[in-house]
Order: sequence, then structure tokens, then C-alpha cells
Amino acid sequence: MTPAARVAAAVELISLIQSGGAADRRVAGFFRSRRFAGAKDRVAITEQVYAVLRRRGELAWRLEAAGAPATPRSLIIAALASEQAVDEVARRFDGSRFGPAPLDEAERAMLDRLAGAPDRPEPDWVRGAYPPWLEAELRDRFGDGVVAEMQALLARAPVDLRVNRLKGDRAEAAAALAAVGIAAAPTPHAPLGLRLEGRADLSHLAVFQTGLVEPQDEGSQLVALLVGARP
Repeated sequence: MTPAARVAAAVELISLIQSGGAADRRVAGFFRSRRFAGAKDRVAITEQVYAVLRRRGELAWRLEAAGAPATPRSLIIAALASEQAVDEVARRFDGSRFGPAPLDEAERAMLDRLAGAPDRPEPDWVRGAYPPWLEAELRDRFGDGVVAEMQALLARAPVDLRVNRLKGDRAEAAAALAAVGIAAAPTPHAPLGLRLEGRADLSHLAVFQTGLVEPQDEGSQLVALLVGARP
């Protein structure tokens, strides 16, 4: 897929998600009906969509400041404008066969305004990308650190696996993953955890299909240990 086609797909996916239903199911269903999308296309489109979902409040605020509504198309434009030059964003809307329609005059003017500094200071809920109605509770919990705490949640979480002791140990699981080119290291705290150095599709691998490993965040593994959960 071309960069423009990826943008068009991201706009369509955001529209589907906003119409209702869980985002992950919408994404999975979208790609099931579009087998022509390659692995790199799926990754690029999915990352763009989730970036918009995570930053939706911030992007909507920026669009409001630019005098524009927060539509799926304008949200994508605003997200791209925060990462790329104006002309590069405009090139993604090229009107090609599978790409989005070219920017109209109003959208081009909006893009120019988005590229400049906002004419008002960003509130903390914009900087931290959290809903404004949570301000009081978050401020009570984190005080002056609320923005830093919320910004940390925007980072992509690592992929952690839990080793099934009935099937083997952590060293065996790490070796099985390494044999298929997947690097993993012990989690910092959980004794049965492995953290992947990147991201990988485990569903077709023997190490997952045999039950040697199961995706589970280290935090959840620690909770199970702290409460003394038994079989």
C-alpha cells in the first residue's frame, strides 16, 4: 500500500471505531476483509489509528483552536501535522485511486494553523492526554506530577510473557523463542516472566501453541504472586 492508501485506511478505521464497538475488534475485522494489506501495512495503519485514539482529546483541542471539528479525517490530519511538515502532510492526501481526497481550501488553512503554535496555553489535560473530567481525581492522586504520570501512559507497553512451569522453565522458553529469531530477556521482577525486545506474532509458534508461554504483563504476574493464588 502507498502512504496515501494507509492514510485513507486509517481514516476509515477511525470512523468504524467511532461508530461503536471495541477498537481491537474493529481493527481485526477491518483487516480480515482486506487481505491485500501486507504485514507492514497493517502495522503502520494500526499504529496510526491507536496513536489518534490515545491522543484524541489533545488533537480535538488543537482542532478546536484551529477552528475545525474533530472528524476522523481532521484527527488524522492533526496527528500527521504534529509529526510532519505541512507539505508532507498535504502529499498524503493526493486523491489517488486508493488514497484520500486532496485537502480542500479550508483543510489547507486548518493545516497551516495546526502547524503554528496555539494562541492559548495548553491545559494540563491536553499535555497529559487525559479526559478533563478526571482532572480533580488525578490531581488528588498525583499532585503536580499528574502530567508526567499521564504522559508515561502514552508510551507503548512492552510485551511480557509468563512461562508455564508445567511445560518448562524460563531458560527453555527463552531458548525456544531465540530459535525462531525472537529475542527475550527475563522481566525485572516477575520470576516467570520474559520481556520481548520487540513485537512479534506468537500465535503460530510452537512455544505458544504448546502452552509454554502466555502473554501476560509483568504487573499481573506480580499480583498473582502477591495474593498467593493457587491452582
